[in-house]
Amino acid sequence: MSLRKAGLMEQFHATRHNLNLDSCVICAAEYTHNGPLVLSKQVLYPALKQVVQSHTALGIYFIDESVSSSTFHKLNQINLDDVVVFIAGRAFADVLEEQFATPVDTKATLPLWRIVVLDERTVIFAFHHGIGDGLSGLAFHKTLSRFLSLPSAEDEPTSLTSTSVSPLSDPIEKLVNVSPPLLTVLWEVCKLFIPMAWTPAGSAWTGAHIGTKPSPAADVRIIRFSDAEASRFHAACRSNQATVTSAVFTLAVATVSQVIGTTEFKTLSTSIPISLRPLSNTPSDVFCDQVAAYQYYPTINPSFSWDDASHCASELRRQRSVCVSMIGLLRYLFGNYAGYFTGKLGGKRAGTFEVSNAGLFDRGGKDGAWTIDSMWFAQCDAYVGSALKLNVVGLSKGGLTITVTSGKEALEPGVLDKFVERFTELFYTLI
Repeated sequence: MSLRKAGLMEQFHATRHNLNLDSCVICAAEYTHNGPLVLSKQVLYPALKQVVQSHTALGIYFIDESVSSSTFHKLNQINLDDVVVFIAGRAFADVLEEQFATPVDTKATLPLWRIVVLDERTVIFAFHHGIGDGLSGLAFHKTLSRFLSLPSAEDEPTSLTSTSVSPLSDPIEKLVNVSPPLLTVLWEVCKLFIPMAWTPAGSAWTGAHIGTKPSPAADVRIIRFSDAEASRFHAACRSNQATVTSAVFTLAVATVSQVIGTTEFKTLSTSIPISLRPLSNTPSDVFCDQVAAYQYYPTINPSFSWDDASHCASELRRQRSVCVSMIGLLRYLFGNYAGYFTGKLGGKRAGTFEVSNAGLFDRGGKDGAWTIDSMWFAQCDAYVGSALKLNVVGLSKGGLTITVTSGKEALEPGVLDKFVERFTELFYTLI
């Protein structure tokens, strides 16, 4: 059954995925039971069925992802065995890299997500960016943890489940005015035809040039800070009128500047995705693709400054109502999403790094039988996207995790590890 056509951002992500430039968004969580249970099929499936029946986006698939007007269709039934895999004894980062290297199967009549259960404890939820943003990943685990703690009505769980009967949430342009100012339209159209050297990105260090053989493969590095360390970092942010996002961003500017050293370039080309849910009044537990990005070109500067972090925090608050117009600009591609992306191949990369903060996951109290002890958030966009992506998620009384991803060809060998090492060192100087 046809539900509706993909919206502007949904089609943007569908085309990027179809061209093998992107694969999935990942939100993973480690679960612990207060007794002897583990996440076996018998334990997971009954709860997972309830999750699928709670979120319409988990029961849909694309028709014609390759065209400029894809359509969402409803699945009446899902066989969980088709989308859930149980593995053991693997390194977590290696599993994430494998997931990024494997696009979601949009050719088959399957949902636009999949799950890997690692060691019967960690649920790695990978989903097509066209059905959800980072907050959608958190919504999945919030729903799953709730249903895991409820008694199951199934004595012998089966793998078949029905899907939600609720309507699919509207695209962002149906909920918020995304029309850009005329001057913004003229400038963005102009940038499509002038050399990149004439644009702000022309003077920015952005890693290696983009290749010509698309692949979503990405390297993954994970930085974890304990609850005590995260608490001190939050306190430092508050006392300096900064936020976690703005402080991580400013720290990343200093780190990249130190790693690249002396260079002919003057700036960095950066972006910070901003959730539009406050503008659309969409609750955090709804699956949707409601994000726009704030683009910024900071001067290369190897020193961290709390003043810069505070200024960034103020600017992010202002930009929520401004950057939404970037979505409206997609209308001026007149459906030629594929041409927009393929035009980037072989050229200079537009972005140095992106900082995406999924926020703080409140795992609640200890009343439920299951608790979440660790959480990770990460996204792909490895081939034509920014050379580095810092994906941030916090866990109440569980610390802070930053998953750093980079396309296999986006950086020179060794740069990613140098970045992670230096970023971690600088972080500790702040707490």
